[in-house]
Amino acid sequence: MRKRNLFLCLFTAYLLTACSTSGVKSGEEGSDSAGESKSSSVATGKSSAGGSQSKSASSDPEEGLPKKKDLYDSLQITIGSGDDEAVEKTVANLLSQDPGDSKALNSLALYHFSKGREALARMIFKNILDKDPKNPVAHNNMGVMYSQSGENRLAIESFRKALSLNPNYPAANANLGSVFAVGKDYGKARNFLEAAYKGGIKDLPVLNNFAVSLMEDGNSRADSIFKEALQIGSSDAVVSFNYALYLTYVKKDFKGASALIDKIRFMGVPPKKKQALVRMEETISGKSSE
Repeated sequence: MRKRNLFLCLFTAYLLTACSTSGVKSGEEGSDSAGESKSSSVATGKSSAGGSQSKSASSDPEEGLPKKKDLYDSLQITIGSGDDEAVEKTVANLLSQDPGDSKALNSLALYHFSKGREALARMIFKNILDKDPKNPVAHNNMGVMYSQSGENRLAIESFRKALSLNPNYPAANANLGSVFAVGKDYGKARNFLEAAYKGGIKDLPVLNNFAVSLMEDGNSRADSIFKEALQIGSSDAVVSFNYALYLTYVKKDFKGASALIDKIRFMGVPPKKKQALVRMEETISGKSSE
């Protein structure tokens, strides 16, 4: 298949705290433009935004201690508030009940990571894995740490380790698939992104990278995945550009491609993609005149 100037979300970072049963996509980071950002979306659990006050934990009458569930809920709220002291205090309360509480430690590591304290986050994850080497969440999150610093080989090893422990782990599948997509290993990317998709991760970065991996194989299913992505983000430049490529060079739907290119120009074309857009228009014009 001919070489195309694709947009890929450089990394779909799914960081799971294990404090909640499902990752909630954060709105803090949007889809990448021209692949300039390393991270596109982060699932961090049910953290509240802004300066929410910490929920007071009820006591366990049998132990005289706050119930763990209440402390986990409180931890997610304090993480959302960005209050270092409150986060550390809540984690300390959890660790006083269970010094090896990987849920609390994962949350603490992710909190420090979100604050730019990568070295500290890595140290905590390594500490979790020293005590619990079969923790798939920690391996996944460690892989994200490696990927953020450009250590892709170690990132791939970490994601693979997470999947060896839990083959149906959607976050690790999404992350590993996106790393392979960025490396243009679309065959491998497609398998892992398919698993992430089936596992319920259907946000813009995953849908974009999955559709691209299908497109590169000439798979017509890419059409429906691109459409699904555009239902979520109709004005997303990354998905729109890639779908225009698909319509032009794979499906050869020149009318649809032309309409989408007009929309992309209205949204604003990143400088690095202007020539690719011109080449698409030339292809459409040439085919239309035949």
